[in-house]
Amino acid sequence: MKKIFALLLMMFILIGTVACGGTPTNNPDTTDPLDSPDDPADTTAADDTDGQDDTTAPADDLPASVKTIDAELWTLNYDSDVWKYDEEYFFNYEDISSLELVIADSDDEYALRAYIKVSLESPADFRDRLVYYGFDEYEYAVNNSYKTEKIGGYGLLKYQGESWGEPITVYIGRIEGAGASINIQLEGDDPNGDGQKLLEGLQIKLKDIGNEDGPWYWEGTPFSAEPSEIAVGDYTVKSRWVPFEECVMTREVFDHYIAVSDGLAYIASDGSINRYLFDGNKLTFKDTLEIEGEYDSIQSSADGTVWASGFMEPLLGIKDGEVVSSYEDSEKVTMHPGGEWGISWFSSPECALLTKTEGGFEKTEFSFAEVESISYILINDNYIFLSGRDANDEEQKVMVYDKDRNHLLTLGDEEGGGLGCVTYITESVNGFIGFDGNMREIILWDAEGKYIGEVSDGDLFGTGYPWFCGGTVLEDGSILMVMTDERADESATELIAFLVTVE
Repeated sequence: MKKIFALLLMMFILIGTVACGGTPTNNPDTTDPLDSPDDPADTTAADDTDGQDDTTAPADDLPASVKTIDAELWTLNYDSDVWKYDEEYFFNYEDISSLELVIADSDDEYALRAYIKVSLESPADFRDRLVYYGFDEYEYAVNNSYKTEKIGGYGLLKYQGESWGEPITVYIGRIEGAGASINIQLEGDDPNGDGQKLLEGLQIKLKDIGNEDGPWYWEGTPFSAEPSEIAVGDYTVKSRWVPFEECVMTREVFDHYIAVSDGLAYIASDGSINRYLFDGNKLTFKDTLEIEGEYDSIQSSADGTVWASGFMEPLLGIKDGEVVSSYEDSEKVTMHPGGEWGISWFSSPECALLTKTEGGFEKTEFSFAEVESISYILINDNYIFLSGRDANDEEQKVMVYDKDRNHLLTLGDEEGGGLGCVTYITESVNGFIGFDGNMREIILWDAEGKYIGEVSDGDLFGTGYPWFCGGTVLEDGSILMVMTDERADESATELIAFLVTVE
């Protein structure tokens, strides 16, 4: 298991994270590429030294069992009687040098794993890890509040905790002048101090090229946009930016949802549910609901109940900011706007109909035969919309069902083929409007499911590379959408909102 985890972790770190930047204003970070540690960060270390130490023990002064790996960005002297590594997991280029070494206790398990990565890159991944491991960006960058420990010649921040139930020690650093980030991890029990002995043989090789990193979130320029309207076929799609009174920054790109009830916007973001005063022109933070667990899906119903669900979390009914009902036996749930029933689903075609009863819900299992997998389910007063992979051609489509789950239409692209990933869809003027998160397009279909046309996010919203997260239809028929996008200066990723209408 450890070996499989190590391989997956290595691949993920090399690929990098998607749409990183910024820091949450109200919520903890949840999107670091590493597994979430169980313990709070230990941000202290014995040595508070910075700057490079150029001394490296020559290989001919070392015992015979000590071997030297001379990579582009570091040199490592290691005891080959203790540590083993696979050439397959050694990546060495001009802009990245990374290696995994292990102390094996069997063919499939290791007692201790070391991962060393030095890369010439933007500061985005380092800033993500900084927050993830419990360090405050402002305290780090402005107040220099944290001690460091010298590893490989540079002062690095130290974190100790757990990952997947295993002890983990992490060292991270950003060498701005070199445009480089350092990420070192020791995972597993280390009763003999072999991990620290290994790091004593590491010397990091970086050149100061005068690089200056981009602005931090407090230095950057917040997102803004002008109203826009675009002709699509015989229709006009209009958008108007709805600012948050205070910017909402996030490192989670995908899971943000919105519902509106009694003049309040409920936004599920970074696992929490926040309430905002909404006057049609701006969103002003009111409070965060005191709810245990992490919730990433939310809808409102006609009786004023707001329904929240999340993976491995109970379905909650919320009124006036208080939880009034809870149902455990569900996965992610999409409720009908009437609040009397909903669909419990995850990713397979096998779902469950939840019908409200006096004591909770009655659960009836069923399957959507037309799909191979499900990405999203959205329900309005008249239809069930299912975004997923078509069982016939395995392409992404939107299936439209009536309230009795009878299949009515299949929505595709101009040629009837696949879409990207439609993350929100509802009825529009004489048809349907969908927001394709992967393609960053807004698509119109007529009432018979015929493709009308599309408009790009940049043309309608003035965004760069957003992800359409979720939406809700307001009383006047307009759609209040939330999406994430990185600022133009790359200082943060913001949660942003727009009102969208079709005429």
